[in-house]
Amino acid sequence: NWNYEFWGTSSSVADSQLFKKIPWLFWAWTSLNMTKFYDSQGLITNIDYNITYYYNSTKEKELENKLITTMNKLISKNMDMITREKTIHDWIVSHVDYDNATVAGKDDMGFTDYGAFINGLAVCEGYSTLTNRMLFMAGIPNMAVSGSGSATSSTEDHAWNLVDLDNDWYQLDVTWD
Repeated sequence: NWNYEFWGTSSSVADSQLFKKIPWLFWAWTSLNMTKFYDSQGLITNIDYNITYYYNSTKEKELENKLITTMNKLISKNMDMITREKTIHDWIVSHVDYDNATVAGKDDMGFTDYGAFINGLAVCEGYSTLTNRMLFMAGIPNMAVSGSGSATSSTEDHAWNLVDLDNDWYQLDVTWD
């Protein structure tokens, strides 16, 4: 059933309230299938969504608990936003390595914040999703974005972050530091 609080009023999944409240979830799913049900007049009565995620709720809870513990060690209340951003950046760069197994198609956890944080391995999507989540937890407005062009290729798809610090937006690429 359509839930306006959950999905919002837009027909676009990306515009849903769910992804605005929990932005890293936008990157966490591998497939989204939708089935529409119509009444006799051709009006939609129900929409069922089947979403497949990279990992299950047990792994999500594990990740959440470990992130909270780590964030409590990294971030203090008296830190300004720039120091918070730099601290998170430095932690990710020193704890996550590039995941060649994901690039080779042998594993897909490198696309996730779970793979980046728990396994210490990620490709750009995992790096940017973890960055998005940790910055969000630190109270820093940001978003993970993707497009063509990276530090290694002008045509390769790539993901990185946009970060709002003191009302100025900056691009942050923790994958290539």
